[in-house]
Amino acid sequence: MDHLKIERANYCGLSMGGLTGIGLAARHPERFSRVVLSNTAALIGSDAV
Repeated sequence: MDHLKIERANYCGLSMGGLTGIGLAARHPERFSRVVLSNTAALIGSDAV
């Protein structure tokens, strides 16, 4: 976004893209007008063997 000189954007993340959106929105909330997360989770996989 900085390289393209985009100050704010809408973000839509699907599945693993949702994990990216969670991180982006948590770290840079001022950069996003809206964040849509679909079919995602806060964690993918488990520690269980």
